[in-house]
Amino acid sequence: MHNISTAWLTTNYTCNCKCDWCYAQKMLAKHRNMDFKHAKQIVTYLQQKEIQTITLIGGEPTIYPNLIELICYIKSLGINVRLATNGKRLKDKDFAQQLIVSGIDEINISIKGTNEHEYRQNTHQAGLNYMIQGYNNLKQLGFKPSISYVITSNSTEKFDEFVKLLLKEDLDDVVIQFEKPSL
Repeated sequence: MHNISTAWLTTNYTCNCKCDWCYAQKMLAKHRNMDFKHAKQIVTYLQQKEIQTITLIGGEPTIYPNLIELICYIKSLGINVRLATNGKRLKDKDFAQQLIVSGIDEINISIKGTNEHEYRQNTHQAGLNYMIQGYNNLKQLGFKPSISYVITSNSTEKFDEFVKLLLKEDLDDVVIQFEKPSL
């Protein structure tokens, strides 16, 4: 498998948001977490196939109960670990510190709106301020996260507001994503 260097591992179908565009929307209602023993088996298999990077996704992987142990296990096998998150849980500085200590290589935080109202409209939860606080916690701890922003059919006209938010909050290392096509 020398041509395949990265695998994505879905740790759970549980989330602290309910994003309108989420690919896992139907599964989230089941509130399922991957058995930790099974997760380790998958990681071991991927290591045997010479996978160099595993990206942890969910639902929301930061609420996966075995996240820190899973990251430590992946790192013990010499594999890089990325995390795709909404960043809300990173507002807890102790948790952010645990992620860093676990050896996480990259954290990408997805912004779900350009202001708290839009964030709540898109996710049906509060969270923009939590996400910004989490981003700042990581930076204060010496870790540089990246930011992603999903452009939806409802948000294309808000791109200028997104750029203003980036500048105001000093958010950088940005990736732009587009929502899935819909009928």
